[in-house]
This record gives sequence, C-alpha cells and structure tokens, in this order.
Amino acid sequence: MVQGTGITCFIKIVGDRLRVDAPDQYTPNIVSIGPYHRNPHLGREEKIGILDRIVEEKAVQRSHPIYPSDLKSEWLSRLSNYLEGAMDYYGYDPEIPNSFTMSREDFLNMLLEDGCYILHKFVAARANSQEDQQDLSLVHDVIYLAENQIPFFILKNIYEIIGQTDSLVGFFCSYIKEKVLKPRGYAIGDRCSELPNPSHLLHLLHILLIGDQLATDTRSETVIQVNARDVPNPMAGEKSISHFRRWRRAKQYDAAGVDFTGVDLISIIESSGHGALPERSILDVRPIRRCRIGLEFPSLKADNETFCMLRNLIALEQGNPITLSHHVTAYCMLMSQLACKEEDVELLIQRCAVDHLMANDAKCADSFADLCNGVTFDLDDPSLNYLRDECVQLDRRYRSRPSKWTAWMLREYCRNPCVAVGSVLALIVIAFGLLQAVYTVLKITGKVK
Repeated sequence: MVQGTGITCFIKIVGDRLRVDAPDQYTPNIVSIGPYHRNPHLGREEKIGILDRIVEEKAVQRSHPIYPSDLKSEWLSRLSNYLEGAMDYYGYDPEIPNSFTMSREDFLNMLLEDGCYILHKFVAARANSQEDQQDLSLVHDVIYLAENQIPFFILKNIYEIIGQTDSLVGFFCSYIKEKVLKPRGYAIGDRCSELPNPSHLLHLLHILLIGDQLATDTRSETVIQVNARDVPNPMAGEKSISHFRRWRRAKQYDAAGVDFTGVDLISIIESSGHGALPERSILDVRPIRRCRIGLEFPSLKADNETFCMLRNLIALEQGNPITLSHHVTAYCMLMSQLACKEEDVELLIQRCAVDHLMANDAKCADSFADLCNGVTFDLDDPSLNYLRDECVQLDRRYRSRPSKWTAWMLREYCRNPCVAVGSVLALIVIAFGLLQAVYTVLKITGKVK
C-alpha cells in the first residue's frame, strides 16, 4: 500500500517499452472502462441504456414516487463523496496542473455508467442465468486489461447505492475462479483463505492467480542450503557461479540432462469429481529430484487470450513495483527464455509442459520470445524472482561437462530398449574379456596358479 493514498495497485497507462510489440493486447475490443480508452464506438450507447434501465427499475421500486432523473442525480451526489479517492487511482495530483484531463462531472458520470455496466453484465446476468458467449468475451476487456479498469471500491459503492447488500468481492472471486482460472487451467483449489481487498478487477485476478500458498512461500536460508547439498554439484573444484543472469532454452537444458514434466490441472479437476482440489496454479513451478534434476510445470494452455492476460499482469507488476509481488513477471521470464524457439516449444509439448492453439509451434515460440520485451527485472534478486534457486541449480547442470556427456550417452544408447540391453551385454562381455586377459597375464608371470 502506497503511503498517503491507501492504494495498493494503481491504474496506469502501460509504458511504451512494454506495448511496442503488441499494442492491441492492451486495447479493448468491445467496451471501454475508465478514462484511458473512452470512445463512443466502444459501448457508450449500451452503457447509457443500461444505466437508464437500472435507474427506471429502482425508481419504480421506491416506496415514494421519484423521477428517474432525480434518482440518478441522487446517486451521482452520493458517488461524488468518493470522487477524489477514485481520481487518485489514475495519478491525480491537485498540486500538478493538468494531471487529470477529464472534468469532474464527466469523470463522475463515467464511473456511474461503467460501474452499472459491469454490475449488469456480470452480477445481474449471472443471478438471472443469462450468461452467454458475448458476456464471457467481456472478460478480455473488463478483467484482463490493465488500462481498462475502474477502482473496485467504486464498484462496491455503486452496488450498495443501487440497494444490494451481499458481498461483491465474494461474487467476483467466485466468478474469476469458476469462469476464468479453472476452465482454462490457470489455477485450481482454494486461492485465498480470506476475502481479498482488491484495487480493481485485474488486481483481483492477480491475487487469485498467485494464491495464498505462493504468496507466503518464504524459503529460508536453511532450506536453500539443504537443497543445495541434496543435488550433486558438478562444478565442484571449478570456479563457482556467483550470479545467475538468464534462463537457458529448453533444448539446451535437455542436452544437459535436465528433465521437464507437465501436470494438467484440468485433468486433476476432472478426476477429482466434487472432491477438494489441491491449491496450484501455472506459477507453481516445482523442482523435481528423481534420477535427473528438472522442473515440473502445471501445463500452460497458450493462446492469444493467455498471452494477453500475462502481458497485462506483467504491466500491472511493472507499474506497481513496490506494492505488488513479481511472481507473474518471474514466471514469464522463465517461459520467454525457455520456449523462445520452435524446437523448444515442440520439446515442451512432448513433455506436457505447454500446449497451444496458435497457428504453429513457431508462432507460439515467437509469442513467448516477445512476452517480456521491455521488462525491467533482476533475475538474481531472490526478493523478486521466486524461482531463483531453481535457476541456479539448472545453470550448474547446464554448465557441467560431465552432465552433458552423461545425457548424451543416455540419449544415444539408452533411448531404444534393444540398444540399451545390447550395450549392457557388450559392457559385460568386455569386462569378462578384461578379467580373462588380466588372469592370463598373472598366470604366465607365475603370480597365480
């Protein structure tokens, strides 16, 4: 929370460095929410119509007759008490001239129109079982886009002004979990033990994607030391790596004997029936310590919507570096460097770590490669990079010549079972031949009888 404002997550314009490669990923297609993309062609007439219908319905329900226009004025008057607090989310500073370009009246009307639109499209539609594909497509514009937001406390106050009393944050937590995270395999299980206090809907998505388990994952120095001892250090006796600066490509890790496996969260949902689900999300990448060192990934279903969501979550973290964790940025840095070539994507698909709906593997690789362009992030800072320990261990394996040689031997001679059995038998024959030769020499020299 930023001191002096009480705001955890501001609503900012995405910087040019981030948006230059994919400007359309930050721009609404159907409806504009908030001041940054106001456009009469992006749902303005529909928003006005929805507000008018809500006002008329509530005016009729009043115990004392009231004109809809008077009721709307009453709502605007009550909402005006929160005007400056809402403007703070967009960087309003009364000491800086022109820090806010909209007039107060226009801004207030915009908040009421946009708030009623969101409540009608999501809350009322679900209550009346009227959700359809058009409403679900609004998730892209209303929830995913960092620039297309209004403060959640404004939504909450509008909800109360129109006479609703149940928990709005509880509704949107349920909506995002059931309609966004679970169906697309982004996250499963209970995401938060308590109702969160989001700044806006994208911030709520960020909270639910990270969840309690990952947010409170504080790895002590003792745990790190134990893990380091558990994994043989192939660099022993050589100059140690003091800093880690990047991930390697999946094929490069594979050549060094690093294993990648995938876990399909959607399959876990289907197999569990109505039972409790484990808490896990795509960010929950775990080290595996079997015969080979490696990483276990919740399988990422990559398409344009997935990349749009990830880009906007990165922009959210980049725009609020002090108050938000950087879990999404750290995860995307991993994926953008791990899957930046067509052959890398092909390998990760084989290992069930990634699946996609792009035109081809090359297109998917290009999307991964461009995902973190313009991002400012220190991979070697453990307070930012929750995967730093895994980075270091995999980099040790990648730099180890014995590991690469062993991986090559296993790949060349042990992949085919027949070749593997033949190789073992050949080694046994060679060993017996050497023993026989040694015994013969010793017998000739008289050292054995």
